[in-house]
Amino acid sequence: MSGDEGSALTGFLFYAFIVHPATAWILRPGRFERKKSILYAIGFLATLAAIKTGMEYNERGPNHYSFLGVTRSSNPLEI
Repeated sequence: MSGDEGSALTGFLFYAFIVHPATAWILRPGRFERKKSILYAIGFLATLAAIKTGMEYNERGPNHYSFLGVTRSSNPLEI
């Protein structure tokens, strides 16, 4: 199993066993008022999205400019 397949499987299992049940629990009729449950579900999903975006941001490597030690305004001769 390559890295992409493992990541896809992990993502699927995370959403299948954590995100969907938690969202369904929040949205279950009678648990909260209708408007509050929708707001709670949106907040939960937004929090997950923010965490995932932060994790991806931390995992990325340096950009090509910093790798080469040049700035965006550098001319081709400096590069």
